[in-house]
Amino acid sequence: MHDCDALQGKGYNINVGWERPRQGDREYAAAFDRVIMPIAREYRPQLVLISAGFDAALGDPLGGCTVTPAGYAYMMKELMSLAGGRVLLALEGGYNLESISASAVACARIMLDGPDAISTAAVVSGEPRADAAADINTTILALSQVWTSLPTIKRSSARIAAAKSASCASRDRAAHFYTDTLAAVARRRPRHRGQVHGRQRRSPRAPRLLFQRHAEEEQQRESH
Repeated sequence: MHDCDALQGKGYNINVGWERPRQGDREYAAAFDRVIMPIAREYRPQLVLISAGFDAALGDPLGGCTVTPAGYAYMMKELMSLAGGRVLLALEGGYNLESISASAVACARIMLDGPDAISTAAVVSGEPRADAAADINTTILALSQVWTSLPTIKRSSARIAAAKSASCASRDRAAHFYTDTLAAVARRRPRHRGQVHGRQRRSPRAPRLLFQRHAEEEQQRESH
């Protein structure tokens, strides 16, 4: 996301990079609304060429994202508002034929039948994930010196949002590890043991120690 070229080409290479997988319709719609479309309108293209790869589609085994056909329809609808509707869509790829087909049909319907051909209300309802919002803000910071149409974001705010996102993700992974470890210990413990004067013996301390060690490793990994 920091690679936006240099010299006279600075700001014309626009990358919205996701730090974490499983980004979906709301996250891509937010990237379009806050980064792609403001820059595109400021640039005022006479013709829009789209290399349509559907790697981010729901069901794609390599893309790691969850964009639905309605999500692609929303992005197509936005792009059709540029250049007086002079838009060329060329199929690039993807790794799931069903996902490619459904997504391509959604885009084609918007082109042929108009912006109301597919309902996209659910795509823009709600806010994107916190980690995606932090990625979008980082992209805006990298491009805001070139494109005046981008919203103003304080650099400190973007860093705080990114740090909170990373901290939440680390805590969630540690909590899942702790829960899974407890479940594994419970499954392996013999049922005829563990009774002390009619009361259930407490779980061993090993899972908690493992959880603490895992949390410390996660914190060290996030700090590097």
